[in-house]
Amino acid sequence: MVAGSLVGAAALFICPLVVGATPSSSSLHRVAARFTSAAVSETPAQAHQIPCLDLPVSGALIVADSCWQLGPVTQVVSGSSPTLGSTGEVAVIKGQAHSLAQELGSGPLRVLSVGTLSACAESGGGEQYSVSLMTGVMVSVGKAGCAATGSGVPPNAATYQIPTPISSTSEAATQSTSSALPPAVSPSYYEDYYYLSQCGTNSTGGCPLYAQGQTTYPPTGGGLLVLDFGAPCYVPGSGIFGAQLFGGSVCVPDPTIRALATDWILGYESDHGYGASNLTLAIGTSNSLNGVDPGSSLTQSQMQESGQAWYQDVVSQLQTSGLGAPLTIWAASDMEQSGSGNWYNGAATVAWVTGYSAVSPATYSCSLSQAGFLADYGDDILGGSGSADSWTVAQVYQVSWGNPSACALPEIYYTGMASEWAALSQWGVQNSASGAISFSGAMTEAVSGSYSPTAGWDQLQLATNQVPAIPTLTTIGTALQGPPPQVQSVSPNYGPVVGGTVIEISGTSLLGLQAVYFGGVAAVNFTVTSANSAIATAPPSAPSTVNVVVETSMGTSSVTASDQFQYVPPPCTSTAISLAATSVAPGYSDLVSSSATCPSGAQVEYAYFTGPSPSGPWTLRRGWSGGGWNWNTAGLPLGEYYVLGWATDGPYTVPQVQTVAELTLNTTCTGVTLVDVSGTVLPGSDSTLFAQATCSLGTLPEYSYFVRAGSSGPW
Repeated sequence: MVAGSLVGAAALFICPLVVGATPSSSSLHRVAARFTSAAVSETPAQAHQIPCLDLPVSGALIVADSCWQLGPVTQVVSGSSPTLGSTGEVAVIKGQAHSLAQELGSGPLRVLSVGTLSACAESGGGEQYSVSLMTGVMVSVGKAGCAATGSGVPPNAATYQIPTPISSTSEAATQSTSSALPPAVSPSYYEDYYYLSQCGTNSTGGCPLYAQGQTTYPPTGGGLLVLDFGAPCYVPGSGIFGAQLFGGSVCVPDPTIRALATDWILGYESDHGYGASNLTLAIGTSNSLNGVDPGSSLTQSQMQESGQAWYQDVVSQLQTSGLGAPLTIWAASDMEQSGSGNWYNGAATVAWVTGYSAVSPATYSCSLSQAGFLADYGDDILGGSGSADSWTVAQVYQVSWGNPSACALPEIYYTGMASEWAALSQWGVQNSASGAISFSGAMTEAVSGSYSPTAGWDQLQLATNQVPAIPTLTTIGTALQGPPPQVQSVSPNYGPVVGGTVIEISGTSLLGLQAVYFGGVAAVNFTVTSANSAIATAPPSAPSTVNVVVETSMGTSSVTASDQFQYVPPPCTSTAISLAATSVAPGYSDLVSSSATCPSGAQVEYAYFTGPSPSGPWTLRRGWSGGGWNWNTAGLPLGEYYVLGWATDGPYTVPQVQTVAELTLNTTCTGVTLVDVSGTVLPGSDSTLFAQATCSLGTLPEYSYFVRAGSSGPW
């Protein structure tokens, strides 16, 4: 969800990103645009630099480096890719929509200045790029080129205009944009009643909550994790509110819930140092009445008091040591849209959320670094379809977005749920001053449906035409403890640009694999074969080296040199070899020259073998090298020999193309020429003659000379 100031307005951001690949020779760079929200006019202002905090763009898309403010809700941001640092990128972001331009191989780009219609970005090497704020297209203008072309002149406040959104560019279809790349997955947990007998404030390893905290790994860039403690309730005769933990029939008071959450925090801080990414911890309830003691269920007015108490006695009172990994404390509400006897109805649930929002100071920005927000998630969404199950559409909307502290984190784990949430958002556009829902991310359940967190994210984005703005991604379940997966090797580690290469992934914690990415593009398919191995089929790509990243409910594998996969260009189509001499004497070195027909710009290598016949057997004489080789025949007997040449333009161990040439090894002379250099001489004078034989190259012939009188007679 974006900051409250962005709701109902257009925001413009420009973010240089880095997604590793080889340098582009074209001055017009690939752009993938995803503008999906209408531009709204705003008061223009002079551009100035601002801190890069709480950006409404995923950390999976950009590591912010420099940020500019152009207007009340208009910014320019530059940075680098969260996965590879060899490609600079610039994103033009307007509210919930953005484009993404890439400069392959430039390294991180930094925005130097912003103009009326363009911005000026620069690489570490001094190369400058003009970025159109209208189309998102980025063009190289050379060193100090922005000044020469007039790009990036600070805008005139009177003339600056918010550009009209675009839906695509000419090259959008050819480049998969990182805007669709989901963030890392955080685990979430349903908390069981039996934990009460094993946990208490300052407990250690014997407490399941403490163990959950220890084994939860904060995703790079942050994330949101929910501890769901069950349904709101109250302790009869005491006026104390609490929650009904799963599997129990006792109302556990809020102070005890706070103690249990503290056990989780202690476990988390015991195993995660201060340098880790910030994690948002949401302490949740559910409006389920399953298993609740009927005497503990709440009236509508009590539900409002319960929501207030949840913030005052639990969320606001949770403390961290400040010595471990940073934590931000939120609340969470699992608001299921059912009005049967097993669930609180719409009016009661709205009362709880309204009560919470009345005392929480958090309003309308849903920042993962700001405490006190309420992550509202749930399934069985009414969408825009009208009343059902004792809920109205207005009540569902009020719970998920209409309250100031509410942050929508919809559960999406089967087909249709995303479109229901999209319909609910559209209902808000037409019927509420709060407008369209700005979704914070997506949640799935480990025990429900078929969608992985990544698939839920994709479905939400597709249905709403909106990239979730925080964003967060989490899977909730009861047995989601363990380290994130890691890729240790991929084999083979290369393949053609057309895709289709089946690779074996070796690593750790691969059970429950939910996604495999090749440089941010999803694998064609994948199969888990064991806890330490999986196979996946590479998608198509441009020639480049990418990282193979895997995802489970425990998180996403970190990028290392061991997970790289190289997309190689099309193979060479033919090769030829030639010999300086086709017949040489033993011991003589004959030059073997090679050439090949390969794609333009290919780096071709050759290998050479010799054998006694055109079909071998072959002996390797020189491995992959350049296009020439001196064949030393020392030690070889006289006879016929053949040389086999291989050619390749990729990291192959077998040839793409090959050819054979023949060499005769002998000392045969086939002719001799006698040259009289003196011509006619006087009697008694010397006459000089030279003999020159035609022999195998390297042969050292010897000569004998004979004379006779006249044209006949004995020699």
